[in-house]
Amino acid sequence: MNDLQEKAEMAGKSFFDRQNHVKNVTIAIGMIRKGCVILAADSQTTEDKIKRKDSLKINVIEFANAKALVTYAGSVALGEMAIDILRRKAADTIVDKPETIMVVAQETVREVRLYQVALNKDIVTDWVKFFWENNPLELLVGYYYKDQPHLYVAEIYRATATAIKNHVTIGIGRELGDFLLAEYAGYSPENDGDFGMALAVYVVEKVKDFVNGCGGKTRLGVATDEGKCGLGNEKRIADVVKMLVELDEPAKAERNKKIYEMLNSVVATWQNEKSK
Repeated sequence: MNDLQEKAEMAGKSFFDRQNHVKNVTIAIGMIRKGCVILAADSQTTEDKIKRKDSLKINVIEFANAKALVTYAGSVALGEMAIDILRRKAADTIVDKPETIMVVAQETVREVRLYQVALNKDIVTDWVKFFWENNPLELLVGYYYKDQPHLYVAEIYRATATAIKNHVTIGIGRELGDFLLAEYAGYSPENDGDFGMALAVYVVEKVKDFVNGCGGKTRLGVATDEGKCGLGNEKRIADVVKMLVELDEPAKAERNKKIYEMLNSVVATWQNEKSK
């Protein structure tokens, strides 16, 4: 049995076999910045109650004449199955249109979905619950075609791919990730690409602090308008993490002190009003 067959067997467990399955929890973000497309993710996965914090969620997928960055959120088994299918499809695919890579990603989630439907068609009646709650899968795909950046989310529930113009988050940490990105995504310094990479690492690190189920090392992937496509520099990631550690504790103590003083002031005002 080869690696793809093993993943297919795991992904092929029936709906009822997977009722006690602990879904993968994650945070992954994608951004388009000046001159680059950036993907960032944590490294924690949970499958059948087994937790790992060293997963390599960001993948470089090689097409016949191009490369793309891909990560996922949702079921680990379905996600890894999708990555293997995508690699197989990509190897023989010539990228000759802006949408070629997106179409292959969309075909991949459809293939995974059809496999699951065929396997469970006699026992599942609620397909919304099956794919939305129990077996979710989202692929986040970023790449350049010629001098244009592209970012898509392909998800198994509707089996479609959606174009992203600026930034997106997937996984259980998406709400906090969206909030943090919205706070800082408007900044566009001269070194916009490098700022975007630092921002991506910062957002993932903060989500890991506050969202249970997100953890492990932060991973980074970058595709540029110069034709480069690969994993981010680990030293740069470590630089941001170190800065956050040095900044957070003093800042947190000062912030908490100010909040304490503010709340005491409000309470004192209430007490004065009561005494009148």
